[in-house]
Amino acid sequence: MYMIQSMHMEQEGPALRVLERGAVAHGWSWRAVPHPAGPDGVLEAKGRRFVVELKAANSARGPELESLLADSALRAQAHARLSPDDEPLPIVFAPRLSASMLERLDRYALEFLPGLCWGAFDDQGVWHFPGLSVSKPPPRAKRRGRNSSIHGSGHPSPFSDLGQWLAKVLLAPRVTKDWLQAPRESASTLRLLAALSKVSLHSAARWSASMQDLGFLDSPEDAQDEPFRIHRVAEFLELWSSSLRPRRVVEQRVRSMAGGDFTSIVARLVRAQADPTLSLHSACDSLGVGIVSGAPQSVYLNSWSPSLLSQCGLAPAPAGGDFVLVLRQPSAPESLRRGRVQVNNVWCADVIQCYVDLLHYPVRGNEQAKAILGRLEWRS
Repeated sequence: MYMIQSMHMEQEGPALRVLERGAVAHGWSWRAVPHPAGPDGVLEAKGRRFVVELKAANSARGPELESLLADSALRAQAHARLSPDDEPLPIVFAPRLSASMLERLDRYALEFLPGLCWGAFDDQGVWHFPGLSVSKPPPRAKRRGRNSSIHGSGHPSPFSDLGQWLAKVLLAPRVTKDWLQAPRESASTLRLLAALSKVSLHSAARWSASMQDLGFLDSPEDAQDEPFRIHRVAEFLELWSSSLRPRRVVEQRVRSMAGGDFTSIVARLVRAQADPTLSLHSACDSLGVGIVSGAPQSVYLNSWSPSLLSQCGLAPAPAGGDFVLVLRQPSAPESLRRGRVQVNNVWCADVIQCYVDLLHYPVRGNEQAKAILGRLEWRS
């Protein structure tokens, strides 16, 4: 991906030259328009012809960039009306664009410039053209720990909370609706993927770049407008599950002070608005894919307190003592919440969540995970 050279932005001329170099680097055709009454240039990309209006800011302030984007959109639309073959393409430039600023511009364009292609770039390497399915995000500082890159990739791990949800969205067309709650529409652009997943375009772009680095996803250019599709699914799920192992899962074994079986205890948690979600083997049994009997019953809860446990007739089980279920705190609560399904009026972790949670689980987890994989019948 083309890296934009650092430059001094006191006028739009230097920005146009950088825009031209960037366009060529992406395989687009660029032609400047010298006439002062015309657009700044004509750009041809992916079989479409755009008249470009570029506005440059001296600093990346939200109100100023929104104003410049609106002004350039009006001017570009006026130029495009002169030819039926031309489309408007407003572009804004600032010395440095942050991820939050790109998300702000995304929201502004979605609300006030619906259906209009637009672009933004800076002198730090950002190249954001969502309508053309191209988005190189701002570089992120390297972190240690679970969010660091995988296998030397230059991008963050694709297994963040929202990253796990994005993976579920792309896998959803190959999973029955009874096992995963997610949109089934295929996505052939980053914008559509973001819209289907209800995440920011920038989040979708970062995740896509990480997946491309690992070879599990084709770039938009390589895909040639085909829907995004995760390759080597079994290998991908193995890597996903392995990425969860270093994360400490908060668990609490509890006993029932009020009696009752597992179903009645979950019902008490539901009535207390604790929002339980069946997990691990309990979820597999509820989904109809379970093969393990006698495994500990478990539910996901975002949090629990002594007062909640008391309200539900539960109490912490002593070390080594008998217990009726295990409370687990999800490490990816957003992905869990969005993908879970209801079975008999009780929330249940989706089948993909079950697989990645169980693959390295000590109580016959690998055996259950393999059974799930056989039921899913992935195509590579």
